[in-house]
Amino acid sequence: MTAPSVVRTALSAAAFLLLLAPPGARADSSYVFTWHGSLASGDGLDVSNVNGPVRVVQSADGQARVRATVTAQRGDARAVTVAVSKVGRTLYVCPVYPGVTMSRDCKQRGNNTDNNNVRVEFSIELPKRSPLHATTVNGAIDARGIDGDVEAGTVNQDISIETRGTARAKTVNGSIDAAFGARGWSGTLNFATVNGGITVALPRNAAFTLDAGTLNGSITVNGFPLAEKSRGFVGHKVTGSVGGGGGTLALKTVNGPIRLSAR
Repeated sequence: MTAPSVVRTALSAAAFLLLLAPPGARADSSYVFTWHGSLASGDGLDVSNVNGPVRVVQSADGQARVRATVTAQRGDARAVTVAVSKVGRTLYVCPVYPGVTMSRDCKQRGNNTDNNNVRVEFSIELPKRSPLHATTVNGAIDARGIDGDVEAGTVNQDISIETRGTARAKTVNGSIDAAFGARGWSGTLNFATVNGGITVALPRNAAFTLDAGTLNGSITVNGFPLAEKSRGFVGHKVTGSVGGGGGTLALKTVNGPIRLSAR
């Protein structure tokens, strides 16, 4: 290769590098956001995610803590920020993507998918007696060892809950494993999925009305005497009253087994 050719090749390579990383540009593939503060007894926490899991444990000192690990497969992770704001008696936590405006209670105004490669992993410490509402789209939800009421929802992944309060959970492509300590409640505690099994454990002396059904799967009940059982022509269904009845426990799946047990 002649000298002029070498120079031209070097200049072309340099120009290409400049296009990839213009002067002064700084792109971070990941960063960590942290926040902590106090919540009054009974104040709730609402975390809503898009791409990534949500993990929640009980706080050891009564403080609420939020840790978000933000990672970009390409581009700048810092283009996505994390919002934390208190509205009424609820602390709202959510990621904010470019082109999307969020209200203080994390309601989305606008739509943008240019940065959907960014993944946010939430790790949260929840104070005692604080109810939890946790949602994501592509990610698992794991809330264990807490004592407040829990409501969780995702689309693609599993949900695991362990609490002394009540629990509700919905997913589409994933299983649900929940253990809760409430012995009675009003209304309906729903556990629902499409592709996955449902496993629920609750106190042996709980009083409730069971409504369980699956299209492709079995139903197993251990530790609870049911007043009535029924099997349909398509799928399986078990209904009945336990402990004199009360609020409804609804367990519904399409493709997967259902297991209910006393503990």
